[in-house]
Parts: sequence; structure tokens; C-alpha cells
Amino acid sequence: MRMDLPSLVAAGAAQSPPAWFGVVFAIGVAALVIAQYIRFRRRK
Repeated sequence: MRMDLPSLVAAGAAQSPPAWFGVVFAIGVAALVIAQYIRFRRRK
């Protein structure tokens, strides 16, 4: 059994559809944090 992210996400989504919301939410938050960090670095 492989523990890489795509198969893990696929298994979670197959078991429970709300898992997709968690994955999308986590990616969205991470992207927002990275964007804020880049903006903060550019300001200096």
C-alpha cells in the first residue's frame, strides 16, 4: 500500500465526500498563507 498524497486523497474521497472539502480548504489556506508571505517579503 502506497502512502503518497494522490492515492491517500483518492481513498479519503471515496470513503467520505466531505473529505474533498477538507482537502480543498487546506490547499486554499496554504495558498493564501504563501501569497501573504510573498507579499510581506516583497514589501521589505
